[in-house]
Amino acid sequence: MRQPARGSGGRLAAVVTAAGLLVALVVTAASRGAGAPLCSTDGACHALTRTLAFRAGLAAGVATVVMLLLAAGLLRMMVLDEARRREWE
Repeated sequence: MRQPARGSGGRLAAVVTAAGLLVALVVTAASRGAGAPLCSTDGACHALTRTLAFRAGLAAGVATVVMLLLAAGLLRMMVLDEARRREWE
């Protein structure tokens, strides 16, 4: 059985990592920007907003990485299945 051409695993890792970091940074910035005006001059409120924004960004970044890896795995499975099907024809 001939194996289909595979892409570089390092390239996929770089793209997935970059996408996760980008989403994390955007969500963190948006959360911080949305929450900061709600705080008056209270330092504890700003610290809490900063912490929650970081956590939301981290969660969004991790979710992005998981979904991209799931999509890449499903695509690879589909390509391999198609190659096997063609081989049987």
